[in-house]
Amino acid sequence: MYYDIVNSGERIKELRAARRMTRQQLAEQIGLSVDALREIEAGVNGAKIDTLISIAELFHISLRVYLHLCKNRKN
Repeated sequence: MYYDIVNSGERIKELRAARRMTRQQLAEQIGLSVDALREIEAGVNGAKIDTLISIAELFHISLRVYLHLCKNRKN
């Protein structure tokens, strides 16, 4: 499976916005700096697998569902 960092970052931003969370709030909850999260959301850097797992758990979705949502975003 191909991991598209741009689509993944956009999906993280959408999930965060849907929960009305700031970057600061999300970054604190998943153990990242705000700058690191900003770069992930912008698609500059990809998230590590443990970060993706933390995000999926926080938003109560499985990692498989998260990756599927990112994949389908392109179609």
